[in-house]
Amino acid sequence: MTTAPAIIDGESILAAISRDLQKGSTSLPMLPRAAGEALELARSTSFDVARLSQVISSEPALAARLLSVANSALYARGQQLASVRHAIVRLGPQATRDVLYQSVYATVVFDAPGFRDLVDASFHRGVVGAKLARELSRRFGVDADVAYLCALLRDIGEARLWRLVAKRRPRGFEQADALAAVATLHGQAGAELAKAWRLPAETQEACTGHHAEGGTAVARLTRFADLLVDTAAGRIDPQILEDLAASSGLSGELPSLLVAAKEADVASAA
Repeated sequence: MTTAPAIIDGESILAAISRDLQKGSTSLPMLPRAAGEALELARSTSFDVARLSQVISSEPALAARLLSVANSALYARGQQLASVRHAIVRLGPQATRDVLYQSVYATVVFDAPGFRDLVDASFHRGVVGAKLARELSRRFGVDADVAYLCALLRDIGEARLWRLVAKRRPRGFEQADALAAVATLHGQAGAELAKAWRLPAETQEACTGHHAEGGTAVARLTRFADLLVDTAAGRIDPQILEDLAASSGLSGELPSLLVAAKEADVASAA
């Protein structure tokens, strides 16, 4: 039986996680078969409602989430649905895809005792950013569904890394040290996960490129959405977003985009 090496400071946490990622010794959380098939069907241009409802119904967590959204105040028309197929019809292709993407992200097991609040916060930022990215997709020349998925999963590597940190946490552990390590490595960790899940290549680009300047249209859009979320929440210097908006030709729209970001944040938290 092997044990994880002792970790005594932020640098050694970073080194230990880096070593695990490089050697592939960290088990990748895998998608349930039904979830993977549902994502493939949802991305298909044919959008086979009958087959999709059959696959989703075989995965209770996905079915429950889809029905919950379809019966929410936003979509319900006075009639509560119990059929997954009827829920898909009510939601329509776009909303069904969005719910599926969120559900798969949320239901994949990330066992990170002591860090669940950080994992939940990362997921929440992903949902808010995804909504904004969809609205901005045309301005960056990116397909709306691709934009949504990339922004949603841009920080999924954080959840994977918190799972690992939870297993290695020593006595005298300082959370700030782990935060720095996760910030450094989450792009790589997320891209590996997206590849293992056979998600579109653009998703990997979003994971690795959304904190860097330039890059592909997908990376630039994801970065803009990411900064928009953090600026609206008061987590970063607004000047960073203002500079990016100026270089992207979006300065005139920035006030309304910030309002939209705050509204999306409130709606997603409800």
